[in-house]
Amino acid sequence: MNFAELRDRDGIEAYLRRQPYTHVYSMGDLDDVFWPHTRWFRAFDGGEIKAICLDARCRTLLRGG
Repeated sequence: MNFAELRDRDGIEAYLRRQPYTHVYSMGDLDDVFWPHTRWFRAFDGGEIKAICLDARCRTLLRGG
């Protein structure tokens, strides 16, 4: 599994919208007010994203199916 930082807000949103009820608060971090204060990372295997990690003041791991 490989890890990389994400800066593509639209790509992050597309991933989070796969499970919108699970990630509703995380989608709020994509707002212009919060975006500059966040760092997003992805874990991927074979080009498929397995998880996204939000690194802000408190750390959150967002895992999708």
